Amino acid sequence: METSAKKIVLTIITTAILLIMVACESSSDSINLNDSIEGTYKGSITSITKIISNEQVSDNAFVKIRAITDNLIEVHMYHEDFDSLFMLNYYDHLDSTLVCLTGNDFESRYGHMLGEGHAGGGMMGHIQNSETEWMHHLNDDHNEGDEHFGGFNKQMQTFEYRFNMTRQHINYDLLFQGQKVEN
Repeated sequence: METSAKKIVLTIITTAILLIMVACESSSDSINLNDSIEGTYKGSITSITKIISNEQVSDNAFVKIRAITDNLIEVHMYHEDFDSLFMLNYYDHLDSTLVCLTGNDFESRYGHMLGEGHAGGGMMGHIQNSETEWMHHLNDDHNEGDEHFGGFNKQMQTFEYRFNMTRQHINYDLLFQGQKVEN
């Protein structure tokens, strides 16, 4: 009896140690900076337009995201040759949060003011049961084929945004792709 009691105690201790090791390992392996899109993203800027394919590309680019209101963020993107601060609207869509231009930038890009398609009740006031915020935004504010430039993958904690640029009367695009590094 004494031997079986020792075996039971030893089994319990071994099981407890294994559970503690597994719990500690899984918590350190899964970095969860929280579900918020706010924070700093570190990544790279690449040229996606052939006309400037010889241009130097940065692997040390940063974007800081700060929430201003419920659906408005401030985006500060910078690296050694680029520093830009602008506002974007954001809309949840499944496991993503997608972004769109605001105010005059929206009107210049799409040819009408943001919200012209809304039939009263505020921006999200008449969202349908099956619509996400993003689907609602597309249905109310955009024409088929309108282009958008990026967003967040909340599960992967990443942000991607395509910047439309002009240099010496030549239009080109730069793409930021980054991973969240801090809140």
